[in-house]
Amino acid sequence: MPFNLFSNRHPLERISFLLIALLIATTASAQSSRKATKRKAAMQTEKPAQPQLSPEEEQRLLGMEKVLIFDSLVISKAALLQAIPLSPSSGTLAWDAKRRIAHTVSLGDERFQSTTTDSTHTVLTHSILIQGQWTDPETFLPSSVSDSLLQDTPFMMPDGLTLYFAQQGEGGDLDIYMTQRASCHQPFYQPEEIGLPFNSTANDYMYAIDEETGIGCFASDRRQPADSVCVYYFQLSPSRAIYDAQALSIQERIALSQINSIAATWDDTPPATLNALRQRLKAMLNARR
Repeated sequence: MPFNLFSNRHPLERISFLLIALLIATTASAQSSRKATKRKAAMQTEKPAQPQLSPEEEQRLLGMEKVLIFDSLVISKAALLQAIPLSPSSGTLAWDAKRRIAHTVSLGDERFQSTTTDSTHTVLTHSILIQGQWTDPETFLPSSVSDSLLQDTPFMMPDGLTLYFAQQGEGGDLDIYMTQRASCHQPFYQPEEIGLPFNSTANDYMYAIDEETGIGCFASDRRQPADSVCVYYFQLSPSRAIYDAQALSIQERIALSQINSIAATWDDTPPATLNALRQRLKAMLNARR
């Protein structure tokens, strides 16, 4: 006779057995469901993998300048100068005969430009206006920086002591540098790269500051098509501040360094302040047209 689980059992016993079996199945299902829920919750709360940064990259992030970028404008590279707002006190920018940008200081007696030395090199030079004639361009940066293939977009501050310019970096792209001199008759010091978020793995150049309006700007072709450039406009600060690394995740710091969102730089800046800066910028750009 085949084995029968319910053979020779009282009906009540069979009912009790079924109830116990049902209870065991329900409990097992609930436990399985709880385990699945815990596994799902663990997956949802799992932290994303941290980016692997070199010590140099981490150091650059730690020293990133905190800057309020209140607006930006994408424009064709050919029309770049129309997007650079400068008051007369900051001098004038103009294209030279070879479509490179030259900066003439506000007094009109000194000009900084990029000069071709051979088929592959350009170096920064300056000329002085004497009796209505410009002197021949002369190099002025320390000789140790002349090995760069490209130097371009000079901008001399009104103090006559601080110069910003673009230079080809180790990665082959242009980065923004700054150099200073103790007086107009002293040589310039060794230039230094100004760091994040101004420089990136793309071309970054044409850094200019207008102290009269409190607006600075620079151009970058990060995330732009070949014929376009994005000009970022930022508010000048009386002192240089850096981001608090403890208050930001690595992902947040990287996003700020890449300027993925200009709104991320606003913090608690009142809308009225942002609007005032934009109105000031709009008036300056309209004056250039």
